[in-house]
Amino acid sequence: MERKSLDMIVFNDISRTDIGFDSDYNEVRVLSRDSEVVVNKAPKETIAEIILDNIAQAVRGRQGETPLPA
Repeated sequence: MERKSLDMIVFNDISRTDIGFDSDYNEVRVLSRDSEVVVNKAPKETIAEIILDNIAQAVRGRQGETPLPA
């Protein structure tokens, strides 16, 4: 992540046919410099909310605010 100057990356298993494209569900991992969050299979809307929560927590941390509990 440092080599690419990434703060966070989200990825899924593209070989699975029950998640991702052509599916209403996904399962992802959210990696940041200090944590890894595994998001089990869930509707894509739920996945998006979790990703946005992780982004918001990272931004709050940069601003010196207390992060919300996971």
